[in-house]
Amino acid sequence: MVGELLKLHNIPLAIKNVLTRQDLVKIMRIDYEKICSALIELRTKKTLQILNEFFFENSETVPAILGSFKKRELSHVGFEIYEPLDLVLHGMGHAFNKLNQAFGVRFALRDVCRFPASQSFQSRVNAYVEIMRIRVELHGREIMLELFDIHRPVDIFSVDGKHRFSKRFADLLLVTSEEHSIDRDTRWNVFSRDKIWHYAIAVSSPEEVLRLHDYFTTFVVGRDAYRLPFENIVHNKSDGSFYSKIINTEKKIELEFVATQQ
Repeated sequence: MVGELLKLHNIPLAIKNVLTRQDLVKIMRIDYEKICSALIELRTKKTLQILNEFFFENSETVPAILGSFKKRELSHVGFEIYEPLDLVLHGMGHAFNKLNQAFGVRFALRDVCRFPASQSFQSRVNAYVEIMRIRVELHGREIMLELFDIHRPVDIFSVDGKHRFSKRFADLLLVTSEEHSIDRDTRWNVFSRDKIWHYAIAVSSPEEVLRLHDYFTTFVVGRDAYRLPFENIVHNKSDGSFYSKIINTEKKIELEFVATQQ
């Protein structure tokens, strides 16, 4: 089966320098952990919890942006995916069908949207990037993943020992209680090689994005742990998103504040 997938997706895999069955199995395992981890984070973490972790000693910043929230829940988690997007969809559909049949729970793909990343983002990673947003229903709740397919060779590394958490992730996805989450060290192990993964928080309007961007531009001055990946607001005309980002380099967390530009 892996050999057939390698042949079927040989052109996009070659761009990523994934040339053997062993390489493909490795990236599929890495992607699996990221997807499971992101789904668990979306089910168990609230916006305020992430803000408090992100700003930590600068907690006075949190009240300054509370009025911008549209929801208590995160908008999405975004991250780089190593497999071509068509292959990811095939794998997720297959995995969800198996879980539904084995455990009688509700896992379903509800909506898929694909579009090019903004030029600002493509300049950031120095490669062409396609984004795929996937809306997933888990235990009766709809949540969203944002996957970044970056057209460049991937860093294929040994996965021996690294994927001891895989069964744990699968078990956590089956738990209906939102009290079961992954710890900070586990999250770090999963996303440590991903330089663009982020939590996204929906705010009320593009004007709020502008306000926050101006606020963060001043906030990062004199605070070495924080930086802005983009000097200006990013507007992706493909999907109408309008956003600003800020990174905590010590905690290795990136936050996106996003609204829709009509």
